[in-house]
Amino acid sequence: MSSHPTYSKSHHFQNWAKTFGCYPERFYQPASLSELKQIINEAHRKQQQVKIVGAGHSPSDIHCTASWMLNLDKLNKVISVEQDKMEIKVESGMRIYELNEHLEKLGWAITNFGSISEQSIAGAISTGTHGSSLSHGILSSQVTELTLLLADGSEIICSREIEQDTFQAASLGLGALGVITRVKIKCLKSFDLKCTLRVETLETFLQLWQKNKIWETSEYVRVWWFPYARRVVINQQEAVPPNPKRRYKMTPIAWIKEKFFGHYLNEMALAIGKFQKRLLPFFEKFFFKIKFGMKPGMKAEKTESSYEGFVMDCLFSQWVDEWAIPIQKGPETLLELDKFLHRDSSCIIPFSSQDVYVHSPIEIRAVKSDNNTFLSQSYGRDAVYIGAIMYRPFHLNTEHEEYFKAYEWLMNKFEGRPHWAKKHFLSKEELRQKYPKFDQWLKNRQRLDPDGMFLSDYLKRHVV
Repeated sequence: MSSHPTYSKSHHFQNWAKTFGCYPERFYQPASLSELKQIINEAHRKQQQVKIVGAGHSPSDIHCTASWMLNLDKLNKVISVEQDKMEIKVESGMRIYELNEHLEKLGWAITNFGSISEQSIAGAISTGTHGSSLSHGILSSQVTELTLLLADGSEIICSREIEQDTFQAASLGLGALGVITRVKIKCLKSFDLKCTLRVETLETFLQLWQKNKIWETSEYVRVWWFPYARRVVINQQEAVPPNPKRRYKMTPIAWIKEKFFGHYLNEMALAIGKFQKRLLPFFEKFFFKIKFGMKPGMKAEKTESSYEGFVMDCLFSQWVDEWAIPIQKGPETLLELDKFLHRDSSCIIPFSSQDVYVHSPIEIRAVKSDNNTFLSQSYGRDAVYIGAIMYRPFHLNTEHEEYFKAYEWLMNKFEGRPHWAKKHFLSKEELRQKYPKFDQWLKNRQRLDPDGMFLSDYLKRHVV
C-alpha cells in the first residue's frame, strides 16, 4: 500500500509579482496521479476546500486559500503523441516552456500563447490566457481534450465531441470545477516568426485601425502604446519556415538598449518616479527614444523561433488591470484614455486625473471570436485586450488605485470584460450581464462540484 502524500504546514505562497500571498493549512506537491487522487479523496472525506496552483503568475488573489493548496509541478510528463493528428497529451502541471521543448524535438509548435512561458498548461487554460491574433482564439481554443478529477474522486474526459458542455465550461474553469490532470493540444509544424517593429503616432495608429489596417495586416500583431511619448509601437509577426541560422542574436549594443537601459536603468527611474511622479513622463520619453527612436515610420526587423517570438520580458513586479472590449470600440476607448492621461477637460471619465501618472507601455492585443468557451472574454465577438500596468520597482508599492478606477470605468462603458487572472472589482451580478453563457457555466460548476470543494474567496467574491 502506498504511503500517504506528505505536505508542508508552513508554506508561504506568493504570486510572481508578490502582490498577493497566503498561508495554506496544507501545501501538497503530488508526484503522481495516484498521490493526487489520495489527496482529493481525503479532502472530500474531511470536507476541506482545495486550491490548485501552478506558477502563480496571475496578478490577483485567484490562487489564494487558507485551506489546502496543491501544486502540480511534478505532474509534467508527456502522456502520448499522435503523429497523424499532430496532437500531444501532457500532464497538466507541465509549464509552457517545457511543452515547447518537447514540441521542438518533434518538429512541432503550438499555434499561439501569451507573453510568458512560465505558466503551467492548466493554469494558462483555466484563466483565459491569450495571445494576439485575429486568426486565433485564446489558448484554450487549441485544446482538444481535457481530463478532470472531480471532488468525489471520479474522472471525466471531455472534448468537443464528448461531454461538450463540460468541455466548454472547463476550458476556462477558474479551477472551480475539478482538477485538470491531462490536456490534449492540437499542434502544427514548427515555425519561425518574422517580426517587423514600426513606430507610429497614436493618431496615425487609430486612423489605420479604423481602416482595418492594423490587426488584419499580419497573422500576429501586438501593440504597445507609450502615452507620454505620444507614440505606438506596432509589432507585426508572420510565420515563416524555421531556420536557426537567420534567427536574431542579441548584439552588445542591443543588450545595452534592451537590458541595461530597458531593464536596469528603467527600474531605477521608476523607483525615483514613485517619489517624484512628475518625472515619469520625462523618463518614458527618454527610454522610448533610446530603445525605439521617436520618428514615426521607423522600422526594425528580426526573426525568432515561434516560442521566443511570442514571449516578452515582463520586466519586474507589477500591478496589472486588463480588460477585453469589442474590437470596433477600441479607437474611441483609447482616445478617451489618452484624454484622461493628458488631463483633457473633454474626457468622459468622471474622475480627476490631476495627480495620476502612469507607467508604460499600455499593451493592446486582439483575439479572434470564440464561441466554444463559456467564460472567454472574446465569446461571441472579436475582442481587443487593453492592459494597464503599474510596475513595482524593487518591489516598492506604487500608486495605482485612481488610475485603475478610471480605467475600469472606461472599460465598463465600452462593454469590457475583465481578464480572469487580473484583479478586478465586478460582482457576480455584474459579470452575469457581460457573459451570455455565465449561468450555463455556473450550472456546470454546481453539477461537477456540488459541495463547493474547489471554491475560494476569489470565486465566492466574483462568480458564485
